[in-house]
Amino acid sequence: MDPARHMTPRSYLHTAAALHKKEISKEEFFRRCLAHLDPHESGAQSPEDSVPLDKLLGSLFWKGSFGPVAAAIKLCESEELSLLNDSQGRKGETLLQVFSAAAEPGASLESVRSLDSFCMLSSALFRQALIVTALRAKNDNLARDITEINPSVPPPANKCVFTMKGSRLIDDESIPAGVYNALIKHGWASPSHRVMQIALSSPNGADGVALLDTLSTKSFSLRSNPLYEKSLPQLALGISQLEVLQYIWRTFNVSPTPESLVQAVEFRDEGGVGVMRWLVDEHGLDVNYVLIPAADYGSIPKTDPRDRAEREHAEKLLTRSRKKTALHAAAFKGNTDAVSFLLERGADLDIQDGSGRTALAIATDEGHNDVVQVLKRHKP
Repeated sequence: MDPARHMTPRSYLHTAAALHKKEISKEEFFRRCLAHLDPHESGAQSPEDSVPLDKLLGSLFWKGSFGPVAAAIKLCESEELSLLNDSQGRKGETLLQVFSAAAEPGASLESVRSLDSFCMLSSALFRQALIVTALRAKNDNLARDITEINPSVPPPANKCVFTMKGSRLIDDESIPAGVYNALIKHGWASPSHRVMQIALSSPNGADGVALLDTLSTKSFSLRSNPLYEKSLPQLALGISQLEVLQYIWRTFNVSPTPESLVQAVEFRDEGGVGVMRWLVDEHGLDVNYVLIPAADYGSIPKTDPRDRAEREHAEKLLTRSRKKTALHAAAFKGNTDAVSFLLERGADLDIQDGSGRTALAIATDEGHNDVVQVLKRHKP
């Protein structure tokens, strides 16, 4: 049974659910939500909207993609601005125009400002609602630009959707590093381990570095956690853009090792060529280096000597089976760009991994047809 069927039409929850199911347009979504801000719109209120605020917001945050937008608009009901007492009846239409503009993927700050005749951007709560609207519309540049309008003063913590309890937008991995950098720099969001991971995995290396720098100015030092010194350089090697990797390695004074090229490839389904080029061209790593993981004898219990000997032998065989070159790793992941780069730098097609397979055999077994074609074109 669909719970939305039992909601009052035009309530925040019903409206968010209707948009999620594509029963209404975004314009109608905004029209219904913004009607709650007009004291003359008596029909806009409903029993669902009168429940305790934290309960309503807790439901709205998770009601489809634009549920957080409805939650942010709900918070604007407490705002006391001249625009809420518009005697000429232009308020509703202006609100609709501004929010509809912010929901356009290609909208700019200038286009939103040109419609904001009531100076909504001067209100922290209305600005917050527009930031969330831009984020849900995948207009990251607009979300960042609205955040950085001076003065950038966030709402109180209990009304800030990026910090308040129960919000879907806390440590939200769908928010890119560039926007998080602005949010944290101006106090709209808080530093955290998950935000640091967003910086590490950012597809935009410059934004990732900027976010890491901002975190360091907000009492979130990478060096303060001893676990980071062990884990972050290796994690960055496997997932980060070159600029972020270099930042992390400088922070912990790490240099490449012969194994680094294989490790840079084995967790990437795509990309990573910038990191590999840096390792090969600037640090001279061997593209045909064979990584043989160390056997983990420490995990074998000290029991019967014969049993332990058998387990150690099995561990040695398993370890040998895991030996590979960077080309083997790229072929296994189906990373066509990495395979092409390694071949250009002289990767040997005939080297076998620990299971006796060449890169071509690995790609064939894994069903990576694009990689198979690239390898066949390079095979003599």
